[in-house]
Amino acid sequence: MKRHKGILTKHQGKYSLTLNQEVIMGHESLWNSAEWSRGSIVIVIDLHKFDPNTILAHCYRPGVFGGLSSSDSQSAVKYCKEQSKKGLFSVLFPASNGIDWMTIFGPEDVLSTLYENAIQKCNELDFWAKQAGSFQNGNQTVD
Repeated sequence: MKRHKGILTKHQGKYSLTLNQEVIMGHESLWNSAEWSRGSIVIVIDLHKFDPNTILAHCYRPGVFGGLSSSDSQSAVKYCKEQSKKGLFSVLFPASNGIDWMTIFGPEDVLSTLYENAIQKCNELDFWAKQAGSFQNGNQTVD
């Protein structure tokens, strides 16, 4: 975290991004790290200021998974759930995987609509159907 001290402010054992400057370029190792080399990253978004549907064309595929805290800290998951209860939308970048495995939290009705839109607009829509056809007798086959 020392490498990123110019964009991070520490408060109560957690860090906040200083958004009055560039926080991506030059700090790729913060965003691309995995294997618990940093904690979870949470971005809280006011849905009145950002429509998450605008990014779906740049996403690979939607997925629904259980075990919310398997790749994130329990405190990060708890924080995101609290934000959802306030009507806010949260994106949680995992501590143990790359940012492509982000988890999205939000009000139930917003998530349902977002998932339906993701099914329509993401790049690889038939991934799960292809995967189902690639398994035989419990062993994955190469197509």
